[in-house]
Amino acid sequence: KFSPKSKEKTSVAIEEDQTNAASRRAKGEYVRGVSQQRRWITRDGDGDNELPAEKGRYHLYVANNCPWCHRTMMARAILGLEDVISVDVLFYRRDPDNGWQFLPDESELRQDELDNRGSLLDGKVATIDSINNHKYAPEIYKMVGSKEKSVPILFDKKTNTIVNNESAEIIRMFATGFQEFHRKGSPNLYPEEMAEEIDSLNAWIYPMINNGAYKAGFNKKQEVYEKAFDTYFEAFDRLEGILSSRRFLTG
Repeated sequence: KFSPKSKEKTSVAIEEDQTNAASRRAKGEYVRGVSQQRRWITRDGDGDNELPAEKGRYHLYVANNCPWCHRTMMARAILGLEDVISVDVLFYRRDPDNGWQFLPDESELRQDELDNRGSLLDGKVATIDSINNHKYAPEIYKMVGSKEKSVPILFDKKTNTIVNNESAEIIRMFATGFQEFHRKGSPNLYPEEMAEEIDSLNAWIYPMINNGAYKAGFNKKQEVYEKAFDTYFEAFDRLEGILSSRRFLTG
């Protein structure tokens, strides 16, 4: 079976060019930063900066209204890893000062949220931090000396540290590092014979569509927005060209 080693570990995440990021942001362009927590889980964990795949060891922090979290949860479900990797869900409404938060105290809830607090704390809409008992996602990052605030976060309960916060790498680890724990009959999300094609598609789908939606939506000046808008829909035209002659992008 395909094992994630050198090529996968260096080319999974397509990252935005950070050249002159500060000045570009000052001109109104949305420039996504680069995720800093980048350890890797493999089957045996014997390489540099690697950890071994183990049932019950790793924990996923997600928010239901974050698209980057969606794909980690989808991969976890498709591969049957629900009993292998535990999950906590952050509240849908962010704290204005601290960002992503777990289910707030009653004093911080709106009336409609108070009326439905029982259903909110059901493991689907929101949970407490069952591992570290923190109130906000940035507090988890502070454990490793980071000022980051984003989700998803893949956490190692055994060593009490963050493994990875790049969603593309998290789903790749689920697909390749946890193969022995996959549900019988689950699909291979990264087959070796399609790896080159998948990587080639990711190279433009991520910057033009996945991140492209943010580039258009969060830009603060009209001319920057228009450029991002055009790039976004050019990518959809490209997708339509591929899908006009086949049902799936690969396979």
